[in-house]
Amino acid sequence: MGNEPEGILLITGTVGTGKTTIATEIGAQLAAMNLHNAVVDLDWLGWVNVGNDFNGYDQLIIQNLVSAWQNYRTIGVEYLVLARAFLQREPVDILLNTFPNTPMIIVRLTASKETIKKRLSQRDSAETLREHLAEMEVMNQIMDGLNLENAIVNNDSLSEKETASQIIHITNWRGKGSE
Repeated sequence: MGNEPEGILLITGTVGTGKTTIATEIGAQLAAMNLHNAVVDLDWLGWVNVGNDFNGYDQLIIQNLVSAWQNYRTIGVEYLVLARAFLQREPVDILLNTFPNTPMIIVRLTASKETIKKRLSQRDSAETLREHLAEMEVMNQIMDGLNLENAIVNNDSLSEKETASQIIHITNWRGKGSE
């Protein structure tokens, strides 16, 4: 195994599209295929409270991912499944440059406003729900303009398992013994 992952799958999308949920299901399905993987919600790698003057979240996330990758690699992880809403091209370019020999597939999850509202209503307070629904509209416009993704998967009517299976099919990652 080399110094870089065999493959990176980045799940992106607006708030409420199910990025972390689907990434977790993908990890489980990859494990069932005997593909050693780590699922990382990139938001957690940059969740710090150091004052309002700090604006290096994306760089911190990448630095923490590189450190985590070294640990994952030593225990046999081959594939990374990452989740984060990217609203700028630069952090994605940094990620690509950090692992220049690794194929990276970016899949954007989408869902209707009604589906997202239903999902967020189950987890958010009324004020947070209003904020997230307003953010969703802006995030969609930004993501439409960035066009970072290799594929778009709408998960309005798909189960978590079906959505994950569809995305794994997009990656063309094959389980060991199925080559």
